[in-house]
Amino acid sequence: MTGEGDDLRKLLHQAELALAGFAPRTATAAELFIHGDASLTLDYDPTTGATREAIGRATRATARVWRDGGCGLAGGIAKNRADMRRLLETAGERARSSSPYPVPQQMSDMLPAAEPAGELSGTRARLRASAIVDVLRHRGVPIQVLQLKQFSSFSIIINSNGLRVAYWVPSEQALARCNTQGGVVVDAVSEPCLNGPWHTKAMVDRLSEAVTTMAMAVGEVDTALPTVLRPVVASSLVAGLGWMLRADTVQQTPGLERAIGKKLFPSAVDLRDDPVHPDGMHYRTVDDEGQPAFPVQLVEQGRVVSFLHSLGSANHFHTKPNGRALRFRAADPPSPWTLNLHLLSGNSEMPIAYNEFCVRMENAVQMSQPGITTLTVAGWKVERSERVHRIGPINLDLPIMSTFREVTSVSDDLAFLPIANGCGSPTIILNSLLRGRHVR
Repeated sequence: MTGEGDDLRKLLHQAELALAGFAPRTATAAELFIHGDASLTLDYDPTTGATREAIGRATRATARVWRDGGCGLAGGIAKNRADMRRLLETAGERARSSSPYPVPQQMSDMLPAAEPAGELSGTRARLRASAIVDVLRHRGVPIQVLQLKQFSSFSIIINSNGLRVAYWVPSEQALARCNTQGGVVVDAVSEPCLNGPWHTKAMVDRLSEAVTTMAMAVGEVDTALPTVLRPVVASSLVAGLGWMLRADTVQQTPGLERAIGKKLFPSAVDLRDDPVHPDGMHYRTVDDEGQPAFPVQLVEQGRVVSFLHSLGSANHFHTKPNGRALRFRAADPPSPWTLNLHLLSGNSEMPIAYNEFCVRMENAVQMSQPGITTLTVAGWKVERSERVHRIGPINLDLPIMSTFREVTSVSDDLAFLPIANGCGSPTIILNSLLRGRHVR
């Protein structure tokens, strides 16, 4: 990552020059968003120890121009002032036929941004990959593929109203794909820093439990029993609920806009999005529109109290933004997104007997239809705290809203899962999710 800080400062200077030189008479405001990515990907062959390494760098920019009541947008590669100026001119031309959008207001400068500690390192990636494989093998986990990724990203936001923000988003991730007797299981670990502590124990424990579970004999499923979803399964449902409570989803879902203040779920459901959670996999203090990102309570004791907003969606709902606007493609406007979304822990007591799902099998699609989470899961029939026999794999298509209405209690073992977009959940106990289903 050496030199990335210099790149940020040079691009910031070029953006200031481009913006200063752009002054069409009818424009009320102009903005440049510049995003730089440096990445290292290491594919590790667990059988031979051979590695394949790829390093990538890319810089993209998005220009927005407000004129004649509209907000025009243009995105693309921008390496210098001339590229940025062309994007501004294109955005200005498009503004005449575009919809209105609020202009980000000036806030206290967040410049210069301190470059994060650590750097992209193939040597560190190989050592960490080898260590993960050794631990998994020691636990009897038949690992098929291991991929380790390191990212160092920076963003710059500057506009003609005086907004000037720059920030870094580093991360390091490892993904393991393992074969079991019942199918493939994928799990991962992710840290919001480079060269920091590497917490792999939870991932290793989950994979080990999956292998052990899938090696057991399958028994009959009692579909009348309550359902217990461990964090590795429940977190995908939390991710689905977060999608439902994004303001852009709400705008497209009839009736959901009127959910604020209504008790849609049992009192055990408390949902929060916290971009600075100490155990979370993301860390943000501002979003990609330069707005402060702070913890947001979305559901409180079953009552919907907020949505996730960008500036545009907050303006539509006549409320304040909450710093959740993220940009994923240069040519697209910012979208509301989750940052360490999680169910709050509770203090549940387990039923006497229940169906426990503690294994999430790999499946290509997690949301087969809008509002329906698709999972392939396995686990155990449990009686009086004893695991009796394995159940599953079972395919479940779970309508998100109605599934959360079946929650009876929540445990205190919150875990954040990279395979669920970094969302987190404790164990949740529900009325039977299998009643009326034909399962083997």
